[in-house]
Amino acid sequence: MSRARGKLCSKVGSRQRWRALSKTHQAPVRRLEKKKQMTKCKTEGSLAIEGDDVGEGQSAFAKIAAEVMASRTPADGESDGTPACCVARCPDQWVGAVRFEAGRFHCGPMGAASPDGFAWRRATDELSPEGPRRLLMILESPHIDEFGGDHQPIGPAAGATGRNIRALLYDVNVRGLQELGLSPNGEELDLVLINAIQRQTSLGHPPRRFRDSVFRRAWGCPSIGRADFQGRIAALWRADAKDIVMNCCTGAEASKTSLKRLVYDALRDLSDRNAALPPVVIACAHPCSWQRNKRNREARVIGHPARLASLGGGLHV
Repeated sequence: MSRARGKLCSKVGSRQRWRALSKTHQAPVRRLEKKKQMTKCKTEGSLAIEGDDVGEGQSAFAKIAAEVMASRTPADGESDGTPACCVARCPDQWVGAVRFEAGRFHCGPMGAASPDGFAWRRATDELSPEGPRRLLMILESPHIDEFGGDHQPIGPAAGATGRNIRALLYDVNVRGLQELGLSPNGEELDLVLINAIQRQTSLGHPPRRFRDSVFRRAWGCPSIGRADFQGRIAALWRADAKDIVMNCCTGAEASKTSLKRLVYDALRDLSDRNAALPPVVIACAHPCSWQRNKRNREARVIGHPARLASLGGGLHV
């Protein structure tokens, strides 16, 4: 081989090695960009439901979800993969009736129409304004089981939470209603399931990872957080019928920053602005924990100290 040809081969070989090395260094960058694009598609590309506030609520939640995911570093043992989260709204639903006897609620016959075991799943606007008293059960937000494979919402408590409600609600001992003269003893009440935030704040991950951070960020957004929740509750909570609100949102009552306390404060504010509403709500652990510990099936009345005095006392926070 001539010296000139040898030099040419050497240059070609060096160029090829540089390209190979360049590709090696660029690969992680490409994978990162691809992952970001997939995250964006999975977050922003979820299907909207008919009538959903796509322009405001859905885009606002997609932005919050993307920001929280971008700021979170996976802990040891956590996957850095991003499952497709659903940004569609999971509407509140009327799912059947419960009966109150001896300080406990009892689910009526279930399984007649809904495939997941509730008597039915109907829109809350199908409730009659002159209908029976209502048990408005508040959860924090929908998770994986509340959406179908096509990202369309099924409804609140479509998984283990719903099974526990149907199986263990009868074992939840409610303290304080009778003493305040608010007991619906012997009555049948319409059961309404409500998510404080109607979007999937878990982002499809185990709840401990994103749920609380996303919930707190979203709570301050008028179109999907506290203001939206208060508007929905105000439309369902009837003062003259003495409807009962049961706060089963996740978290401890004593913690000023727990999700349960955020929901309670919103309910208290609503009641303060409408003196006709009962000054009390029932506080109870989230139904997903009812099976784990019997103490989680203890519920009590909490409310406003000043307004409770007119009802003969009671417990408060």
